[in-house]
Formats: sequence, C-alpha cells, structure tokens
Amino acid sequence: MVTGWSVRRRSALAVSAVVVAAAAGCGGSSKAAKSGLAADAADAAGKTVSFEGDAVAEGMTGKLTGVLDFSGDVRADFTITIAASDDPKAPPRMRTVMDGEAEYRSAEAYTNARPQAAKALGGKHWVKSEASSVLHLNTSGAVLGAVTLETDTDLVEALAAVFESGVLKPDGAGHYAGTVDAGTLGASTFDAAHRAAITSAMRRTSVTAEKLEVWLGADGLPAEIKYVDDVAAGKKPSHADLRFHDWGKPVTVASPPASDTIGFDDFLTALKTTIAAG
Repeated sequence: MVTGWSVRRRSALAVSAVVVAAAAGCGGSSKAAKSGLAADAADAAGKTVSFEGDAVAEGMTGKLTGVLDFSGDVRADFTITIAASDDPKAPPRMRTVMDGEAEYRSAEAYTNARPQAAKALGGKHWVKSEASSVLHLNTSGAVLGAVTLETDTDLVEALAAVFESGVLKPDGAGHYAGTVDAGTLGASTFDAAHRAAITSAMRRTSVTAEKLEVWLGADGLPAEIKYVDDVAAGKKPSHADLRFHDWGKPVTVASPPASDTIGFDDFLTALKTTIAAG
C-alpha cells in the first residue's frame, strides 16, 4: 500500500494494463514456460482476476479486496480496509477505481484527515485525478508493479519476465521463491531503456529489492503472491500476501458518474477557500 492508495497510470497502465510482453521487450518466455507459469494464458484467462489479501506499508495494516481487468486500458476496482495505522487520520476504509487514464478515490480518503474536505467536496463522493504514476504496491508489489508500469505489460506477463530472469527457484510444489531487483532483470529480459525505467520506478518507492514468493494454480496462473520489500534507510518496509482467484471470469469496473465526481484540482481550490474562510 502506498500513500494515496493508487493503482497507476497507463503508458500506451495505466495500472497495469498492459498488453503484450513482446511489445514491452520481454523477449521469449521459455524459462517461464518451463517453470509451470502459463505465460501464454495472459492472452485469454490471464486478463481478468479477482483478488484479496493483507498488506502492511507506511505504518498501516490493511485488508484488500478487488478486481483487475487487463483486457484493454487497465481497469481496477479495489477497497482497502485499514485495521491499524500510525496515522490517526487514516481513513478506516477507502475505495479506488481505475479506468484507463482516470483514477477515482472515494471521499473518505480526504474527509477523515480534514473535516473541511466534506464542504469542499460539495456533496460529491469521488475525487477524480489523472492516474498516479506512483507504483501501486497493492496488487503486485514494487518489482512487478515497476515492470507492468514501465514496460506496458500485465501481471502475468510481468511475472513471466521475473521467472525468465531465473531468480525464482521452485521447491517442487508449485511454489517459487527468490529475491529480485532491477539488476537481476538483465539484458536477456529487457533492453537498457526498460531496465533504467524499472530502476527509476522502484527508486520512487524507495524499494531496493524484493523477496518474492509465488504459488501457481493448476491452470498455471498465479494463485498467491507474497512479497517483502527491502527499502532505503529511514523508510518503512512493505509486505503483503495477495491471493488471486477466478482468472478469466467477467469482472465489472464502472467509473463513478460525473455528477458525483469533482476534479482533484477543483477539490484543492475549494478546500483552500474553505480553510481560509475558517
């Protein structure tokens, strides 16, 4: 989880969205195929999924539930319920909807921290902004998030690239584990420009490396992903246990109606006016 609980923007993400590893420069997926990961399934069953999980980040502990759709411009709808936080103003619950270039955050993300925000919202329940470029750790972790963001691939394709790097070792039970960073995703997996972009994206979240565990289901698609981030000195580490199910089943992601939405810049202007008026 990152501050703002965002899902991402698309570069051609938006959150992930994601289409074709070949276009992203991922190369072949022979190691991924040998590992049991059904990388080719991203063309069909790997495009929609539901997920739930538990995560800790920036002093907050939360439970997540939601859906992802990688079949076009990335779309997502997920809710975070915060169980504990170092910040007393953290909202107890927050929902985020991602639709292509647009990101919508539910009003409680703002009203819990500032009582004046309710007036600034003008009775509306959603704040709309351009999808954040901050990596969203919520549905994949910093490394997979960086790969999907910077190479325009989906979660399965990004995972295939990590498998291809050879750092995830099997234990014979559909379980793979290893430590990955931008340096391990070498020239055989990405070209220099993509490696530099991935490194930069990870740096923005202060992540230096990530301990990653992956469990594959009988269909060869991710059933569970656990990650623990190594972070720069002085930063709070993140970790999560994310469980994926119903790959390929239809999901519904609907943007909030315009009549119930305020733009982020308009919201900030209204909030400043409200605060100044006392």
